[in-house]
Amino acid sequence: MGSLGMQTIKYGLMPLCILEQISFMQEGSTMLKQPADTFYQIADEFISFITGTELSEQSADRLITLLMALYIAALELPDADPETEDAHRGSEFPQIRISKRLKTTYWEVFDPFENKEPVCSDLYDDIRDIAKDLLDGMEEYDAGRPENAVFEWRFGLNNHWGSHAVDAIRALHALRT
Repeated sequence: MGSLGMQTIKYGLMPLCILEQISFMQEGSTMLKQPADTFYQIADEFISFITGTELSEQSADRLITLLMALYIAALELPDADPETEDAHRGSEFPQIRISKRLKTTYWEVFDPFENKEPVCSDLYDDIRDIAKDLLDGMEEYDAGRPENAVFEWRFGLNNHWGSHAVDAIRALHALRT
């Protein structure tokens, strides 16, 4: 689990692999080179960060950057059908350290197009659920089943971890302002 190179661009710090994707897209190609490899790399960096750093207001910017990079990279994953019916979904929840001073409870609206009362959510739960879903796909990838991995990651983006990522970004943004 290594650290991705960081480069400064006019929008701030972005993981190097996202910069490579942006420059690749700007060359007129709609296909990204090895999107599953890129996604795996970013997911690995995210897992390394949340398990190796105490999450605090000081680490919010880095966490936002990683969550955004995950979301962007997931949008570039191709559609895939699972190779096997028995995809592994037994990853353990990773150990995450959160500063006692960090606010983790926040209010959110599940459907922004309906006038409903906000519900209470938890940043810790968001991060753990994202990590669990990513790890399930990473285990498939490591086992030599990349189609299963891509299916897991895309399914999670559209049905579970993607919502947690967007909610966490919003909550983290509020913490830093």
